[in-house]
Amino acid sequence: MDMASSEPPDPVHVQKGDAQDPVKSDSVKAHMLDRIAKTDAHFKHQQRGEPDLTFEDKRTIADELLERNPGTFLSRFSKYLVLDDLVYFRHMHDDYTVNFFVKEVEDRFADSRNHKVRNRRYEAMKELVTGGVYFSDCEMKSRDPLLYEQMVGQYLTEEEILAEVQKHDGAISSVLFDHIEIMYNNELYAKQVEQEECQLEEGDSDEESDEQELMEDKNDDGERKQISEGERQMLRNEFISIMKQRFIHGEDHDFDYQTVDDCEEYDSLDIRTQDEEEKYFDADDSQSMNSQNSDDIKLTEMHITDNGHQNMNGKMQQMEL
Repeated sequence: MDMASSEPPDPVHVQKGDAQDPVKSDSVKAHMLDRIAKTDAHFKHQQRGEPDLTFEDKRTIADELLERNPGTFLSRFSKYLVLDDLVYFRHMHDDYTVNFFVKEVEDRFADSRNHKVRNRRYEAMKELVTGGVYFSDCEMKSRDPLLYEQMVGQYLTEEEILAEVQKHDGAISSVLFDHIEIMYNNELYAKQVEQEECQLEEGDSDEESDEQELMEDKNDDGERKQISEGERQMLRNEFISIMKQRFIHGEDHDFDYQTVDDCEEYDSLDIRTQDEEEKYFDADDSQSMNSQNSDDIKLTEMHITDNGHQNMNGKMQQMEL
């Protein structure tokens, strides 16, 4: 469920027939003119020393302009309109200028809705991180076992696997076989490996050089050398960042986003600051733009190989001994 799907299908919260209802139309017009007359909008050119326009003066000028030329009225005052005002203009659908500014108002409120939804999801995400369950290894792995295996799972140490087993009171062999099954029986995994191989075959000389370096990084028995602790932490952090971005973008399909998107409580949290949110989303946008470049560091080439199977078999044999 993405942000756009959270928006009301019809941004005007009135029935379409209301535009032809004289009583409703007059009420909408009255509220619209009252609101505009209270603003600092430009109503007319005044000479120096001329008294300021009163509320009634402003309202009369706006009313006369609306009756005389709705398109010009909208070009001047559309930024002060709200969605409910648009019902007044629905019957003017043949007027290009009117339609242009009606669409502009609708888009403005749609953008506002998306911004609000994004901020609410950001606040919900922080709560879930603090809660420690939704963004735990176990839960994130259940949402995307393949990605977890690529970036985290296959580099777990024996001690970390044992700790996970003890935490869940499971059998070591069962956990390890589940671990291997994810790698080799997952249809998505198999397709991705096939795509990687095709890309390597079509790659340029630089890619061939990278592949050669990867081959040289293997031991004589075919097992890949252990990566450093710094590299492990970098991959883990990147995995967590990807899972957070997916939550913000509405890509966790089993999560009920309506409980967040329509919850006004997330708008009033004191812990939130605009700078904090902008910094996060700026980083998110930057990371999204560079996601393809991230793939180019050969994550899957580096982390998805038959040696993952051999490494896990080795770990299993050592533990069973």
